[in-house]
Amino acid sequence: MPSEFGREPSFVEEDVERRSHVRGPVRDLFAELPGGVRTPVLEAGTRGVFVAVDEPDTYALGAGLEVRIQGALGTVSAKVEVIRKEIHPRRGIALLIVHIAPAAEATYLSFLRE
Repeated sequence: MPSEFGREPSFVEEDVERRSHVRGPVRDLFAELPGGVRTPVLEAGTRGVFVAVDEPDTYALGAGLEVRIQGALGTVSAKVEVIRKEIHPRRGIALLIVHIAPAAEATYLSFLRE
C-alpha cells in the first residue's frame, strides 16, 4: 500500500488490562502490611485489593508480601504480589492475591458481600 510517509508509522503496543472478575470500592476494610503498617483498602475484588499508601515506591513491583486483611467479620492472612503502583489521582498499590487458605478465602469473600 503506498504511503505519503517515507517509513511506516511507529507506535507502542501495550497490553490492555482485561478484568475478568468484578472489583470495586469497599468500606471498613483494612490491610496490615509488613512492618505493621495498617492502611485502608480502597478497592477489592475476588483476586486482589488496592490499598492506600503514602509512598508506593516503598514496595517494589513484583514483590511478594504477607498481608492481613481485616473486616467486620474477622481477619484473614494472604500472600500477595505488588502488581501496580499509583500516585495520581490516588496513592497506593494494587496487590494480587497469590495464595489464601480455603477457610480464609471464604471469610475474605464474605467481606466483599458486606
